[in-house]
Amino acid sequence: MGTSGKAKVTSSSSDFTKVTFKPDLAKFKMTHLDSDTVALMTRRAYDIAGCTKGVAVHLNGTRLPVKGFKDYVELYVKGDQSQTEEEMPRKVVYDAVNPRWEVAVTASNHGFQQASFVNSIATTKGGTHVNYIVDQLVSKLLEAAKKKNKGGMDLKPFHIKGHLWVFVNCLVENPTFDSQTKETMTLKVKSFGSTCPLSEKFIKQALSCGVVERVLSWARVKSQDKLAQKQKGSKQNKLRGIPKLDDANDAGGRNSHECTLILTEGDSAKTLAVSGLGVVGRDHYGVFPLRGKLLNVREASHNQLMNNEEITNIVKILGLHYTKKYTDGPELRSLRYGKLLIMTDQDQDGSHIKGLIINFLHHNWPGLLRQSFIQQFITPIVKVSKGSRAISFFSLPEFEQWKCSTEGAHTWKVKYYKGLGTSTGKEAKEYFSDMERHRIPFKYSGANDDDAILLAFSKKCVERRKEWLTQWLEHRREQRDQGLDESLLYAEQMDHISYSDFVNKELILFSNMDNERSIPSSVDGLKPGQRKVLFTCFKRNDKREIKVAQLAGSVAEHSAYHHGEVCRVIYMYLY
Repeated sequence: MGTSGKAKVTSSSSDFTKVTFKPDLAKFKMTHLDSDTVALMTRRAYDIAGCTKGVAVHLNGTRLPVKGFKDYVELYVKGDQSQTEEEMPRKVVYDAVNPRWEVAVTASNHGFQQASFVNSIATTKGGTHVNYIVDQLVSKLLEAAKKKNKGGMDLKPFHIKGHLWVFVNCLVENPTFDSQTKETMTLKVKSFGSTCPLSEKFIKQALSCGVVERVLSWARVKSQDKLAQKQKGSKQNKLRGIPKLDDANDAGGRNSHECTLILTEGDSAKTLAVSGLGVVGRDHYGVFPLRGKLLNVREASHNQLMNNEEITNIVKILGLHYTKKYTDGPELRSLRYGKLLIMTDQDQDGSHIKGLIINFLHHNWPGLLRQSFIQQFITPIVKVSKGSRAISFFSLPEFEQWKCSTEGAHTWKVKYYKGLGTSTGKEAKEYFSDMERHRIPFKYSGANDDDAILLAFSKKCVERRKEWLTQWLEHRREQRDQGLDESLLYAEQMDHISYSDFVNKELILFSNMDNERSIPSSVDGLKPGQRKVLFTCFKRNDKREIKVAQLAGSVAEHSAYHHGEVCRVIYMYLY
């Protein structure tokens, strides 16, 4: 290395400069170049071919198949051995933004990766030029990912960056670096001497290169992991810290598969269920009251699920685990309860609560529906009596049919059950004494059941749901025109019900009723609740002020309002 020979300059028909040198191997006590050194020189040859425009690079007498930065980037992706057939496809998006900037991006399987050059210098650790490009990409990709992120955890910029593989080749005026190795550029963006605004076309292509899909998939997995950690049930005899839970004596024990958890609609319904436990005992029956309607988990965000105390309690009480599927006996026996009995009011809102519970289990553990895990407890919604005779009706259509077909129906005394709390303790014992009549198991009948549940609760089925309601209304109108009775869902001989029948014959009543009470009539511009308030006011013909509580009682008395005076008071304050 200390001795140099005389330069040999020869003429050539083409314009180029050729420099030849031979390493002094003896100086380094080497007999040949080792594989690492050869690999480093080879890598540098490819770097020069990729980042230097208009230069043909030959290695060992063979021209490298790299004509520009785009070809150089493709070599990286093709050489990535971590990509498997099962993983999401990805593509490289490239753009020569201007004469000084070339940018490419694709999805990464190993966290954030980058390959960058500044004035043909390989900045192996990136720097401000890479951050300049990444910040633009992340802001746009994050915006798109948040719009598509349904049910996943909250996304942050570093979540997007962790799935990016960025390539940058730029020319910068007077670049500065953090060390002599020039691995990281430190020059501020304002001193670059040029700008690199990413075009809308490039951003649009970047949205389809596989990054967003990987981020969403990762977010779903992470949210499931966090849910499994926070809302984790286990098979244990005693549960603490869950208010209002009356646990079965055998729950979580060796006989837990024989136990049934009764989920009730509110505290008053729990009181009714507890009264009934005097008949069936507390060894195999537990009771837990729900506070209103359960969250529609199919459309809920990650934070909504994580912070929902009701769902957390149900998961812990049943001993559910998000990583299990509950498709066989051993997994079912790992639960604290072998059955779930839903006990709600027999009105349309009660049907909606039943549907939301079914939707919750179907979304997370569809195997439970196939194992006949869910049951419902039906109670009368209307009872008529005349002398010593009494008839109970378990649905409003059944009661309406009886009224139309019975002479002198107006002479019977009618009792509407505003809720389960309206039933007496004596009636509760009557219900639980006849479990065969009042307990109706849900039975899975095939793919139609899955489709029916999705139709009722998935946001993707909005148009199908409109058609579903329209067809039902037309069918009901045809039946009435022909004088036909509506089909009754809870006939005396019924011993089970399919999920599709529940959705298409019972839950649809709530969907229709919800529209009727939420959409003002085109006749007078009023909703049914508003119309009942006005009807009562006209009937009372008051000339002076009246307290809301007093008017609420009158509305319940004169307008066949069956939902309780508290609801009526709230409604009048709202409207």
